[in-house]
Amino acid sequence: MIEKLSKVLRIEEWRLKSAIDRGIIQINEKPFRHIIFRRDISHIEEGTVVNVENYETIRGYPKIRRAFYLKPVIYKHFKDKIAVEEKLNGYNVRIYLYKNKIYAITRGGFICPYTTHKIRKYNEKLIKFLSDFDDIVLCCEVIGKKNPYVSYEYPEAKDFGFFVFDLRKKFTNEPINVMERYKILEEYELNSVRLFGIFNKQEAYENILKIVKVLDEEHREGVVLKDPFMRVEPVKYTTTNANIDCIRKGFEFPFDMAMSYFFNRVICEAFKCFELNLNENEIENIAKRLGLSILKPFVECIKKVYENNYISEKFILEFENESIYKETIEFLRRQGLSILVEKDEDNIVINKIYSSS
Repeated sequence: MIEKLSKVLRIEEWRLKSAIDRGIIQINEKPFRHIIFRRDISHIEEGTVVNVENYETIRGYPKIRRAFYLKPVIYKHFKDKIAVEEKLNGYNVRIYLYKNKIYAITRGGFICPYTTHKIRKYNEKLIKFLSDFDDIVLCCEVIGKKNPYVSYEYPEAKDFGFFVFDLRKKFTNEPINVMERYKILEEYELNSVRLFGIFNKQEAYENILKIVKVLDEEHREGVVLKDPFMRVEPVKYTTTNANIDCIRKGFEFPFDMAMSYFFNRVICEAFKCFELNLNENEIENIAKRLGLSILKPFVECIKKVYENNYISEKFILEFENESIYKETIEFLRRQGLSILVEKDEDNIVINKIYSSS
């Protein structure tokens, strides 16, 4: 296997062996034999999956950088035009077809049984697309209340839904350009993230601010800015409500979150206040909301621990049968998660316990 991987991935055998020994490359036997890159190695991204039954490679999705100060990013990073798409609050999956079966691969490279079974409800459309484009991976955002990762309700997908935001070549990770992607997805009747427009660089700034203002009022997450021909990497820009909501959520279990998770969002708001030239009252209003989003959940966390309660996050899941339920619980526990399971009428409630907090 090592020799074949070395040739396919163009990485030295000694480096692959060392990565396997250190757990940086993880070998999994289910649902088919595959390896996962837990970190970047050479030119191969974290989250890359290699099916070692046929050595197909599904490259990891590149990290999207965050814009703190919007105007310089627009003028320095992009070439001429900018496509503005919606950024949804969910989790990233790549949809892969193997032996005529659909599999959902998470950002970290894990084949999630729960997401896989949910997405297989759309089997006919997906199998048709992935059979016709056998060198392409669908990159999607899964949203809705009923999933084990990010519980956030959207009107267009209250419980569970997925929206394609990228099409990429399996082995090279080369993206399909924006307008070609929308054309293909429309032809196959697959849901796509919203495209708000493609703007010349000179007019983009004001238009993006208007779009983000509306999204903020609707308590939606933000936008992703892309070169229409994907000549440069995309950049994300989030709303104030999204930043504050994330901070509030994070401080419900503060000792289990990286400090960069909080700090990046504070930086966003500081730059936004400066860039938009907000007055003292406007800054004070954001500061109060920001302070409450830190202190209130943190105090509640301390109170729960003081009263000998565990710190957890609840996820409501819906299973079609006992087999999928058992497979999902086993998968979550294999990820090292400490979970408690409760029954709630027709649903299952998963309590993810945050042990450090």
